[in-house]
Amino acid sequence: MLVPELLQSEDGNLIENGWTCEPFFEGEHPSEDELVHLGPQIVEFHAATTNIPQRPGFRSSVELQHLSSGGDVNLNAMPVALVEKCRDAWSAVSDRQTVIVHGDLNPANIIKTRNGGFVMVDWDESRRDLALFDLGQVSEDDESGRRARLAWEVACSWVLEPEHAQKLACRL
Repeated sequence: MLVPELLQSEDGNLIENGWTCEPFFEGEHPSEDELVHLGPQIVEFHAATTNIPQRPGFRSSVELQHLSSGGDVNLNAMPVALVEKCRDAWSAVSDRQTVIVHGDLNPANIIKTRNGGFVMVDWDESRRDLALFDLGQVSEDDESGRRARLAWEVACSWVLEPEHAQKLACRL
């Protein structure tokens, strides 16, 4: 599993106006079935990240049980009752392993290279958080894990994609 190194902007920054730039990797996106088979590589990636600190400006689901914002999440913009549901969902799994997560693992964010390797791209939702936010995409998970991931999707979409978030919120 390859993780691309971010490229610097002309000004020497890794992030410009919320955007990052990564090298181009030629290949194709895996099928949903192939994605499921990447579980061991994702676990290995997570194991290599256990000592990496939180991304500047971002917060994990564990931190957001007591704080109000970080990254794309602004709990102050959400109804209080919905914030409580999200925090309850995160609290139920907060004792699980914390690592660097991609945060949006799906076939569109994985490239299968010509030599059979895989590259994780599109790191805008990455942060230090519970491994379940990645592993739930590639392995069986319990109801608490599914609910925590749903709560995260609601919270991080609330400001940027309100219609999507509101549709998902009724499932919490």
